[in-house]
Amino acid sequence: MARLGRFADGGPWLVRTKESLRRRIHDAGGTSIRGGTVIANRRRQVVAASLLGLLCVGLLDLGSASANAVSAGRDTQPAAHGSVNPRTGLPGGMLPTKSHVRGAASSRRLVNRATVPHLTYHGGPVVSNAAVVSVLWGGAGTYLAQVTGSVSPNMDTFFRHVTDSSYLSWLSEYDTPAGGTNQSIGLGTFVGRTAITPSSVASGTPIADSTIQAELLRQINSGQLPAPILDAAGLPNTVYALFFPQGTTVCDAGSCSGVQFCAYHSSFTAAVKGQARNVRYMVLPHPDANIVSGCGSATADTPEKVLHSYTSHELVETITDPDVALATTTGPPLAWYDPALGEIADICQGLAEGAVTGTDGVSYVVQQEWSNALDKCIIDKGAISPVPAPTLTLLTDTPSLTAGRAVRLSGTVTRSGAPVAGQSIDLIVRRAPGNVEQRIATFTTGAGGAFAVSDLPSATTRYVVRAAGASSPSRVVVVRPKLTAGLSRSVAHRGRPVSVRGSVQPSASSQRVFLQRRVGAKWVSVQKAVVTSSYRFGLRPTRPGAYRYRVVAGATQGRASATSGTLRLRVLRG
Repeated sequence: MARLGRFADGGPWLVRTKESLRRRIHDAGGTSIRGGTVIANRRRQVVAASLLGLLCVGLLDLGSASANAVSAGRDTQPAAHGSVNPRTGLPGGMLPTKSHVRGAASSRRLVNRATVPHLTYHGGPVVSNAAVVSVLWGGAGTYLAQVTGSVSPNMDTFFRHVTDSSYLSWLSEYDTPAGGTNQSIGLGTFVGRTAITPSSVASGTPIADSTIQAELLRQINSGQLPAPILDAAGLPNTVYALFFPQGTTVCDAGSCSGVQFCAYHSSFTAAVKGQARNVRYMVLPHPDANIVSGCGSATADTPEKVLHSYTSHELVETITDPDVALATTTGPPLAWYDPALGEIADICQGLAEGAVTGTDGVSYVVQQEWSNALDKCIIDKGAISPVPAPTLTLLTDTPSLTAGRAVRLSGTVTRSGAPVAGQSIDLIVRRAPGNVEQRIATFTTGAGGAFAVSDLPSATTRYVVRAAGASSPSRVVVVRPKLTAGLSRSVAHRGRPVSVRGSVQPSASSQRVFLQRRVGAKWVSVQKAVVTSSYRFGLRPTRPGAYRYRVVAGATQGRASATSGTLRLRVLRG
C-alpha cells in the first residue's frame, strides 16, 4: 500500500474543519527517513507553517475546501513521509490490517465506489525485471519453515515461480512511455537468500524503518548483500525482501506491524558503493497470530498463505510504483497511482485472493491487482510458459595454489542449450576456516554466455556462481602458505654452527614449522617450532658427510601444509 494521498502542490489536499487543520499542523513536527538514511521531514513543517499562516490571515477558506472534498468523495490528510494513502491514512506502502481499515472507514470519508478506478502514470520509474533478494534479518531467530526451508514449497520457490509467471507477464500494460522513464516491465528472477547479522541497534524490537534503512545500506556496502543491479535504463531492478523473526515488531510513523499494518514496501536514496541509487525493499514481518487474524481471509487462512498474500501485494506494488515513499507531489518519482484509491493492489484490497501454480506444481496464494486495460481486478490474463532456469558451469585453472597467486574462474550460462548473454551472475565463496557464505562479486556474461573472473584467495575456498535462482557445481581451490627456507651456508666444518631460516606467509598465529632430515628412504623431523611467520633452526653437525634437510609448514584451519625444497649441506672434517 502506498504513502500518497493528495499533495500541497495545488492538488486537493483538503481538510474539513479548522480543528482538523490544527491537529495536522501539530502532527507536522515529526521526522522522517524517506529519501536517505535519516532526513528531517522539513517539507511537512514548511507546508504546515504555510497553512497556519494562511489560516491566520483568512486566505484559506476551510468551508469551501471541506465542501469540495466531500463532493469529490476524497478526504485526505498531510503525509507523514511525503505521501499518505487516501483511504486508510497510513504512510504510503503500508498494507493495513482489517481492524485499521474498519477504524479508518469510521473516521474518514470513503471513496465513491461508483467511480471506476484508474492508475495514472505520473512520470516516475518502475522496476523492469524484478530481481528479488531474500534477506533473513538475523540467522538466529525463529522463522516460518517456508522462510528458511529448502524443500518446496518455500519462499524461495514462491519468488522463483511467481516472478516467472503469468501473474507478472501482464504488467507490461504499465510500461512507461518515452516521455517518462521509457521502461518495459517483464518477468523477474529470484537472486537468492542471505541471512545477515544486524548490528545491535538493528537487532531489537520494536525496530524503526529508519534503522532498517541504515542497516540495509550497511549490509550492501559491506558486501554481505548484493548491490542493486540496473536495467537498460540504468534504473534498479533489485528488490530486497526483508523477513523478520518471530517476536520482532516493525514500526514506522507511529504505525506498527500486526496492529496498523501487515507489511509495506518502501525505498530510499543513498550512496551505494560510491553511486547514488534508489534502494527498494519490502518489509515482511513474521505472520504471528495478530497478523494472521488481522491480515488473513477465507482464502488465506494459514500463516504461510497470509505471508504469500501480503508478499504478492507488496511485490507488484514495488514493481509498478517503487518510489512512492519518496513522492512529495503528484509527479516523479510517483509512477502508476490512482489519487483516490492508491496503488495497483490497494484498489483490489479485500477481494478474494487467487493462485499462481508454479512449475513445481504448487499453488501460491496471491492478491488480485488492478488492470487498466480490463477495468477490473485480475490475477493474470492467461497462463504463459515459464522461462526455464539457466544452466551454469564453473571451472578453475588450478585445483590448488600457493597464497599470493590468483585463481582464474570461468564458465558459461545457457538456457535450454542456448547461450545467455548479458546475464547477471553472483560469485559466491565459502572460505576456511569459518566457511561462511559470502558474495564477493557480481558480473555479467559476454557474447556466447561466457564469463571469466579472477580471485586472490588467502585460504582454501569453495566457489560457486549463481544466476536467476540457479547455481553451478562448486569448485574447491586448496591454498597453501608461501614457505621460504634457506641454509646460512651450504658447506661447513664439523662442529661449526649452521642455521636454517625462512618464513611462512600469510602470517598466522600458532603456525607449526618442522625441520626434517633425510634418513635413508624417510624424512624424519629433528626440530619443531610454533611461530607467527619467521622461523630459525640451529644446527651443529659433528659427523662429516652429506646432509639433506627440508622445512614443512603444518596445515592450519584455513590452509593446507606446505613443504620447502631440499636443502643440501656438506660437512667437512675439522
